[in-house]
Amino acid sequence: MRSALIQGKLFVTWDGEVCFRNVEGLTETINDAADKRASAIEIDMRDVTFIDSSGLQALVSARRRFPGPGGVRVLVTEGAQPDRVLRLAKLEIVLGVVSYPRSAHREAATAAPSL
Repeated sequence: MRSALIQGKLFVTWDGEVCFRNVEGLTETINDAADKRASAIEIDMRDVTFIDSSGLQALVSARRRFPGPGGVRVLVTEGAQPDRVLRLAKLEIVLGVVSYPRSAHREAATAAPSL
């Protein structure tokens, strides 16, 4: 996980799995940002291959900590397991889920600087 607070907004990039074994790091980062009065959080999960219920709970918790319009935005790869799970749980609107096609993600990854 990588994170950066830029102009009052927290950007988090996560890869691999978001599950009970490692979700504590995400939860602590979210709580830290809220304590520092960040205005919003963007969680880039385009390289996440798996999310379980504890990961969903962390994202819902982020929404509670950042309740305003645009408070939370979650980036996922279209059709990947996290995208399907978030939609199945009907969280795509609540969490501001943005799905990127796999090809667009690869192009953006090569063009954008990493955190």
